Amino acid sequence: MSKHFQFLAKSNKQTDVMVYHPIMPGDAVEFVNKIKAIPEDHTVNIRINSPGGSVTEGAAMINCIKELGDRCIATVEGWLHQWQA
Repeated sequence: MSKHFQFLAKSNKQTDVMVYHPIMPGDAVEFVNKIKAIPEDHTVNIRINSPGGSVTEGAAMINCIKELGDRCIATVEGWLHQWQA
């Protein structure tokens, strides 16, 4: 697994997630597992700067982000290639 994601919990019921790398095989499993471990009462702030990579892994990550619904704020801080944005 990549271990490229940074998950930073804040005391005000928010968790920041940084995705600043190419998406590689195995990344979706790691990402989804970490997202599911975030407490339900947290807002999830996802910041993305990715030059792309595995389309299937990216699609799985996007589906996970969509499932968060209103408790997710996603921001593209640079590139977002091949994520089916």
